This record gives sequence, C-alpha cells and structure tokens, in this order.
Amino acid sequence: MSYLSVDQKLKKAQSFTRKGKIAEAIEQLQQILSDFHKNKRAEAAIAKLNERDNSQLRALPSDITKRITSMYTNGQFTKVAEYAEQLIKKFPSSLLLWNLKSSSEFRLNQLEKAEAGFRFINQLNPNYPDGYNSLGNVLRSLSRFDEAIENYEKTISLNPNHFHALYNLGLTFHSIG
Repeated sequence: MSYLSVDQKLKKAQSFTRKGKIAEAIEQLQQILSDFHKNKRAEAAIAKLNERDNSQLRALPSDITKRITSMYTNGQFTKVAEYAEQLIKKFPSSLLLWNLKSSSEFRLNQLEKAEAGFRFINQLNPNYPDGYNSLGNVLRSLSRFDEAIENYEKTISLNPNHFHALYNLGLTFHSIG
C-alpha cells in the first residue's frame, strides 16, 4: 500500500468532492485528521463540506433509525459498523450514524477507527458534548490520558451536569494515580 502525503490526500478529497462523492472525500479528510489531529486545511475542508451538505440535508428515515439502533442495542456491533458505513454514503452528516458506527468500533476495540469517527463527530457538531466524552473514552483506552482529560473537560464546559464525563474524568485521574 502506498503512502499518500497530506497534500495528495487533500487533492484526492477535492477530486471526490467534485465528483459528488462526499463520503469518500470525508474519509480522506478523516485519515489526515487521524494522523494530524489539528490539520487546519483538513478541518476547513470538512467545515466546507458540512456547510454544503447542511444546505442539502436529508433526514435519516425512521425505519432505518429504528433498525440500526435496535441492532446496536442487541450488541450486533460488527453489523452496525458495516451498515452505518454504507448509510453514511447517503447521509454523511448524520450524527446518529457516525455515533453508532464509532461507538460500535469502540466496542469492537477498533480504537483508531473509533477515534477518527468521534473526531469527525466533533467536527460535524462542535457543541455536541457526547462526542467529546466518547472521544475521551477512546483516548483513555489508548492511555492518552492528557488528551482524554481535555475531552472530558470540553464535555463538562458544554454541559456542566454531564454525569458520564464527570465520572470518566474521575476514572482517568484514578488511572494516572
């Protein structure tokens, strides 16, 4: 497998965007953010795609929502991750799909994929506290405690009564010792 530079991945994402392949463009940009968490060009490109997509926002049909949430509730994490991956191509800005996909990847111990997904969720909606809390959980599992603490603190800044973030912050401090 050949290595693509950041510039090559950005060009590839632009090409996908021109062809209307938004999910593929987002995947390229996510790969950049997975390797370089604060890459401004990738963040700006995602924001631009989100603005474009929000203007053409399509709602996730309720039957699909019920089906995929039921699969998740029943612990079918592999199926959820695969199904969400397919659906994201049609609904690239669906927080629910990204959250279920990333949460399933976390449960399957696919931590790098889960991290990239939760980072993208935070790009989609920077005011969604659960995205930061979930990212904190992934980072804590990767023993990246300082980053986990930052995400829990961000969650708490958005929702001071977020019980799970407060609890997870305590667990993280306990892990550090």
